[in-house]
Amino acid sequence: MEFRFVAPAIIITLTSCCAQPALEEFASWTFLDFENNSAADYVPENNVFTGIQVSKERVFLSLPNLRRGQPVTLATIPATSAGIKNPLLKPFPNWQWQRGSKDNCHSLVSVFRTRLDPCGRLWVLDSGSVNVMVQSEQICPPKLLTFDAESGKELDRVVIPEKLLGSDFQMVALALDTKHSDQLLESCDHTASMVVYMSANVGNMVVYERKTRHFWRHTHQTFSPDEKHANISIQGEILNMPDGVLGMTVGFYRGRKVLFYHPLAGLQIYALPVSALQLQKSHHLRPIKIWKKSSQGAGLIVNNQGHLIFSPLSELEVLSLDFEERKLELLAQDAEKLQFVSDMAFSPSGDLWILADKFHAYMNMKFSKNGTNLRVLRIQGENKPQRHCKDLFVVDCKGSKCFFKLFPCIKR
Repeated sequence: MEFRFVAPAIIITLTSCCAQPALEEFASWTFLDFENNSAADYVPENNVFTGIQVSKERVFLSLPNLRRGQPVTLATIPATSAGIKNPLLKPFPNWQWQRGSKDNCHSLVSVFRTRLDPCGRLWVLDSGSVNVMVQSEQICPPKLLTFDAESGKELDRVVIPEKLLGSDFQMVALALDTKHSDQLLESCDHTASMVVYMSANVGNMVVYERKTRHFWRHTHQTFSPDEKHANISIQGEILNMPDGVLGMTVGFYRGRKVLFYHPLAGLQIYALPVSALQLQKSHHLRPIKIWKKSSQGAGLIVNNQGHLIFSPLSELEVLSLDFEERKLELLAQDAEKLQFVSDMAFSPSGDLWILADKFHAYMNMKFSKNGTNLRVLRIQGENKPQRHCKDLFVVDCKGSKCFFKLFPCIKR
């Protein structure tokens, strides 16, 4: 495999002054519960969310079936009322769509992530597996569905061919794109040529072309976990998660449209030109190393300035990276609220929404019985001029000589 190296040898960051943007706790929970929940096998502490999308009226939350006792896998809360404690989640589209089974693969089984498109459609990646953290069982084929985000009406569905993946896989993340090489998916007009990238968490990337309804698969070592970085440290607690790509998003890098991605077990953020992914042969893949993080991360998105936003899990912060200028901006840092940022999303108004679920505590069966375990957070107007930044010192060594260069705090 061929790699292109663009990062300097050593990166040191120092915080500068400036006012920090407000990190708002939009909603919080001790345990997740649901409207009209009459499920006999409901186990409060076994429910956790891992994905978020935000429309004008709703916050969509994905709850994969990781342990028994999870009656709902996709739900919403209103996007209009902040500061709510323990709000009940509303199953989406409704209760009839929940609890898919071997005898009911039409319904939803286990949803890790969703994505909204400019036409108001919610794209839902259903892994078809249950009890993943205990004794995983593939009860239905994985499928990709689209719903009208407002009405909940099913618009389309397609089953992902199992022959592409083999027997040991988990469909976990997705990113939406258009086949046009010079534009992002920013208009409803662009969706006619939509392409969907999906990670299978075991070194595979599945590509779906909506127009032809055709699937193909890519394999590359950068899609796989790096076992050296499988242990994640959060507040002194160690979590072993040898997982592949959980975060990916489409943006531009040096004039080329690319898919940015990073495995959870790993420190490197990569980029691949989408033109290569849209070919059906993996030998065209030439990953670019974009940035080496200080610790592992899950969520990954691009803002309106084209900057990458990610959360190093050990540092309990959210950062914005201007990779063209090699500069970082600290958006938020909170040792309590930002414990395990699983996913992030922008609302139509440009607010940054952050899903923090203390997944390390969930995995180790240490959810608090009385405190706050799960949060939906918000930074209002993140796409407006920045308010807090970091000076970036680069040490670039060539042979026996090292050169120090300062990139000052950005003030847009």
